[in-house]
Amino acid sequence: MDGHGFNRVARRLPLAAALTVAPLMLTGCSGWLSLWGILVPAWMVSLVLGIAGAWVSLHLLKRSFLRDVLPPPALTFTCLMIIYSTLLWLIFFRD
Repeated sequence: MDGHGFNRVARRLPLAAALTVAPLMLTGCSGWLSLWGILVPAWMVSLVLGIAGAWVSLHLLKRSFLRDVLPPPALTFTCLMIIYSTLLWLIFFRD
């Protein structure tokens, strides 16, 4: 194998390791909800509600007088989503 093939494999190794380890880390999550007979992890519900809350908040902020001073929408949305989903999980689903 020449040097170019090795470099290509070495660059993809962190992605392959992350994709392998991520499902193993998610198996330790506690807190399940039964929605229409389907067991759903509580963190997933918090994430979906956090995304919805961030979307509503971002649109309200865009319509307000703060529109000119907001950082880029992608950064604002991501930060709001993290804040809302974490707070929802801590308030409602923490054991």
